[in-house]
Amino acid sequence: MLPGGRIEVPGYTLRELFMLTYGVTDDMISGGPKWVGEDRFDIVAKAPNGAPDNALRSMMKTLLGDRFGLVTRRSATGLNSMVVCADECNNLSMEEFAKELPATGGIGIVLPVSDQTGLKGSYDFQFEVGTTRRPDSPGADPDPMDTDGPNIFTALRKIGLKLESRKVPMPVIAIDSAAKPGN
Repeated sequence: MLPGGRIEVPGYTLRELFMLTYGVTDDMISGGPKWVGEDRFDIVAKAPNGAPDNALRSMMKTLLGDRFGLVTRRSATGLNSMVVCADECNNLSMEEFAKELPATGGIGIVLPVSDQTGLKGSYDFQFEVGTTRRPDSPGADPDPMDTDGPNIFTALRKIGLKLESRKVPMPVIAIDSAAKPGN
């Protein structure tokens, strides 16, 4: 969000806008025409200054529905996901932390993360994780898990959390229909 409540999202596909708006990863979306993941759009909008994230997401859902005729439905399937497990930790709820973890760029998490800790309430914690260098970046090692600091698994273990790969029911949002603006 820019000063004055202006929002600019340049060059995103509808699929990327969908992920940003609904807080899901790519593999949690099904359906929709091919152009949803190919054609790029610029979104410029105005929101109330200082609007909280949940209000912005709600506004974006309305915008996507109005502009793209987006019709969706929720379902569930057993997707491979990473599961956050904990004995202890410390500012976000574990559910919020798990949801945001894949959106933390460059740390190597490409699957959705599900909270399986059983912990309630909010916690204050800090951890340091290196950014995963891409093999095609200058000076990068061809190993895609090469990082410039502790990897996510080590960083989480230090605060009493661990990631495990499991097949668990995860929400999936199906795009039933969408239309290009102006069509």
